[in-house]
Amino acid sequence: METKSVPGSIVKRHATHCSNKKCNKPFEDTLVKSRIASGKKYLLCPYCEEKTPLVNLLVTPSKASENIAEKMTVDAKGGRERMTAKLVIAAKKAEGKFDVFLSHNSKDKSKVEKIAQQLLKVGIRPWLDKWDIAPGDTISDALEKAIKTIDCAILFFGPADVGKWHIMEIRAYIERWANSEARMIPVILPDVKDTPELPLFVRQTLWVDMREWEAKNNDGFYFMVCGILGKSPGDSPVKKFGFRNVKEWQKK
Repeated sequence: METKSVPGSIVKRHATHCSNKKCNKPFEDTLVKSRIASGKKYLLCPYCEEKTPLVNLLVTPSKASENIAEKMTVDAKGGRERMTAKLVIAAKKAEGKFDVFLSHNSKDKSKVEKIAQQLLKVGIRPWLDKWDIAPGDTISDALEKAIKTIDCAILFFGPADVGKWHIMEIRAYIERWANSEARMIPVILPDVKDTPELPLFVRQTLWVDMREWEAKNNDGFYFMVCGILGKSPGDSPVKKFGFRNVKEWQKK
């Protein structure tokens, strides 16, 4: 407001109210100024006698206060993005839409679920057997339906041996990939000491190393999301990105 007005036309004034929510009466501006000038830390409400702390919001902000304000802005923005991501995921649920199928050994489920939670935060809805197979459903039927309708799969390879269902899922997506019907992205999970020997056909695609994906400057999660969306990561990968980036990429 002040930056767009005629210089000197804006008058700043105190707008302090009683801290008692039931009272919340405004204090006279002159009274507030007088108390602040006297170095008083509180003001006694003449209506309910509640003590209200006095903070001079009109002083020039210090570097420390600016840093705090900036952090509050960043936190608030993060909160808005999480809220918006939840709405996008809710819309995808309503449409029955999934962005990616997560194929993994059941022994690696906790590691995969952690990655799945992070995908939700950036607005990508993963299909995970633990989340999306209802009690009483036939597992093979549910897997077949998911594999046929979801055009991208993450093939996770962890410290556990490849399990029975995992082998079937890999083979199914290799067939779809060979027919140019789906994308498949091999991903190496944490706790894998040496790069595993990937199945022959899986070696034909670029794999993503997620062994250190939670480290501050690691770009494994970014590369995986790029793979899901079919986006080139570029020469300078974005290590820090969020829902808004993914939303823009999905528009293209």
